[in-house]
Amino acid sequence: MVQSAPSVGIGKLVANKMAKQFHDLSDDHAIEGMIDFAQAGSPETGEFEPVILWDTKEEGLRLYIGRRAVTWQYFRQARDHGQRKHTFRTLGRFDPGYVIGSGVNPNKNAWEPPIHRAKWHIGSDAARRQARILAGKIEEGIGGTNAKEGPTFRQAFTGGFKNADGDTITGYLEYLQATGKSDRWAYNVKRLGEQFLLPQWGDWSLIEMGKRPMAVKEWYLGLKKSFDDNPTSANHCARIIRALYRRAASMDHRLPARDPISAIGKKEWHKERGEQKGMSGRDLHKWYAAWQGIPNATHRAFHLVNLLIGARPGELGRARWRDLDAKAMLFTMPDAKEENDIEIPITPEIVAAFELARKDKTRPNDVGTAPDDLIFPGCSNNPTRDALPARGHALRRTYKTVAEDWCKVPTQISEYLEGRMPEGVKGRYLLKWARNEGPAIIEAQRKVSRTIMALLHGKVKRAA
Repeated sequence: MVQSAPSVGIGKLVANKMAKQFHDLSDDHAIEGMIDFAQAGSPETGEFEPVILWDTKEEGLRLYIGRRAVTWQYFRQARDHGQRKHTFRTLGRFDPGYVIGSGVNPNKNAWEPPIHRAKWHIGSDAARRQARILAGKIEEGIGGTNAKEGPTFRQAFTGGFKNADGDTITGYLEYLQATGKSDRWAYNVKRLGEQFLLPQWGDWSLIEMGKRPMAVKEWYLGLKKSFDDNPTSANHCARIIRALYRRAASMDHRLPARDPISAIGKKEWHKERGEQKGMSGRDLHKWYAAWQGIPNATHRAFHLVNLLIGARPGELGRARWRDLDAKAMLFTMPDAKEENDIEIPITPEIVAAFELARKDKTRPNDVGTAPDDLIFPGCSNNPTRDALPARGHALRRTYKTVAEDWCKVPTQISEYLEGRMPEGVKGRYLLKWARNEGPAIIEAQRKVSRTIMALLHGKVKRAA
């Protein structure tokens, strides 16, 4: 830090650091002395107190000395037709800099080492020039919108704000719940908002976020540590901010066009973990050995059914006993990804896997085996505490591998058995296609079940 002789204004700082003090802020060396004194702490208590110094020449220009940063600000108030208006802008930061060496030579004619400052440094002359330019824009009525105006992030998230025209705008969360595109995504948005977004950005105005995208970027880059090196939720937070801001900006012209997430480059996004890969058929006997060590019968049934039918774990976790028809040998996957119910044929091996859950004596007392009871309570999010080489979507991909590579099941049929729309088959023709391919679909499911069970027991030669 460059040392300089105390200026005349420092005596006023001693009297009261928080008082509104006017100083000639045209000398950068004098400002450096004020910063040194202000950041040294109160003479009485030694504790730091922020200081605001107002310039005597440029109205509205002030220097805010904080604990870690010194900022040039423009603040001006006015009254128009009985209404008080104010303008607040952050013009930039003042860098006290540093010199290589110690002390300052009292001889004014002696050579002094140069002061090294950051590239973002704004001196007193540049700050006064920006203040004059901003004052002229305000007089012409083109000063723009204050960063503190407009809706806050909390209002845009939960609802209850009005745009510049006075129209009431619903919140982003309310919009998701009303459209009903994905109840699960709305639930995830609500949880991420409560846990991460609202505590950080709830009191920020959207205009301020749009004008300070680097603040959002720094928060995002540091958010990965909060998720134990799993950045998926961090990326979801960034996507929520972007969608919320763009929706609000389309209905309120006060918001800057550039969203806060635009500062994050493509290569700066956190890399998410790759998709769960399926197992090789020859490794299924190892999976079966680990599966036998799971103490909970319902969890064992959940994983085995997941492997035998290739279902999505979320869909399987929502299934109820009424969805299983053992007499007709049909299982209905409820509320599938395409927002419909999918009926697939099942085999005796699959029925036996379901029965493991029915016979589980450790099931919760409030979850029985009535038609409306869940088949796999507590397994909707794939119980990760079960030590298995593969689970969830990895088992779904394993089913696909066994069906096509080991059993030579046609792609369209394997996709249908997984609960997907077969490629090349439109939705309105699906029922007709399924009726025509009914015998082939049933035979394919039987073949896949026999093969998987053979691979689980290590009887590869008997497979298929």
